[in-house]
Formats: sequence, structure tokens, C-alpha cells
Amino acid sequence: MKKMGQFCYLALLVSLVACSGDDGEVGPQGEQGPEGPAGTANVIYSDWIDTGGDFIEDGSLSIKTFTLASAEEVTALGIDLNTSQVLVYGGGFTSLVTPETVLPLPHVSFGGQFYTYNINNGEIRVVGFARDSGDNAFNEFDEYRYVIVPGGVPAGGDNARGLQPDYQNMSYDEIATLFNIPE
Repeated sequence: MKKMGQFCYLALLVSLVACSGDDGEVGPQGEQGPEGPAGTANVIYSDWIDTGGDFIEDGSLSIKTFTLASAEEVTALGIDLNTSQVLVYGGGFTSLVTPETVLPLPHVSFGGQFYTYNINNGEIRVVGFARDSGDNAFNEFDEYRYVIVPGGVPAGGDNARGLQPDYQNMSYDEIATLFNIPE
């Protein structure tokens, strides 16, 4: 009798599992998730790039450059820098006056150095200028990172109405949070 009970239990279990009922009705739509900034789905950021003291002279002792991304590297990304927003940050900065260790470029140091960046012939380069005979070692930052926000918002759209964030005026921490960029 005990075996018969086990057999019935097993048969019932198999029949329940084997049954397939009709699909139920579709449930109600869930809440809409938060909207991200338009045109930011494919944001690209570099690793932190150590200069290794490799700024090279660019025509004089008061101007030096450091290439962050060569034209070949940018081409491989499949990005048009003419329609994208490029942001560059210097990292490893330490100062008693500025507690941040990552600062956006352009940046003017207290030692008379001016750090900026440019896009020239498809390259992303950091450029350092020193006033007159000022310090031209350009060692205020240990490393650099670029962030590229591909184009995609037409002129006159949300950006013109002030609905798009002004990335140039955001701190590195705000950018890293917005685009989920890891340290």
C-alpha cells in the first residue's frame, strides 16, 4: 500500500508539472525609469594615462604637449571629434588650497603654468604653457583621462533650451557619477 501511495503521489506530481495552461493576460506597464541625458549612451573614457614626464617641447621652452590619444586610436573608436564633446581631466593633483585630486582642464597653476587640451589632426593632446621663464616642468598632474560624449543632440534642441547638462562646468566627480565611470 505504501508503494501504491508513493506511485500515486509521483503520478500526480508528474501530471501537474506536465500540464500547461493558457497564458495569462499581460500585466500593467511598470513605471518609466529615469531618463538619461540624450546622446550619452556611448560615452567613451580612457584609462588614467601616466605622462611619465613625457611632455615634449613644441617650438619653445614655454610650450609643451603630451598626446593622450593618437589619430589612429581616435579613428579606431569610430567617433567624430568634430561633433562630440571632449573633456580632459588631470589627476594626482595635490594642493593645500584645492582639496580635489582630479581637476578639469583648462587649469591654471599657482606656479604660472597653464594646462589645457586641444584636438589637432584627430589627436587629443594636453598642452602646457609657462609664462615667461616660469616653471615648465609641467608636473602638477601625475596622469590624465579623457571623456568623449558623442554627438547626437541637434543644435537648437534640448541643449539650446538649457535642458542638457553643461558638461564643461561639471566636476570630475559629477561626470563620473553621471556616466558611471569607475575610478
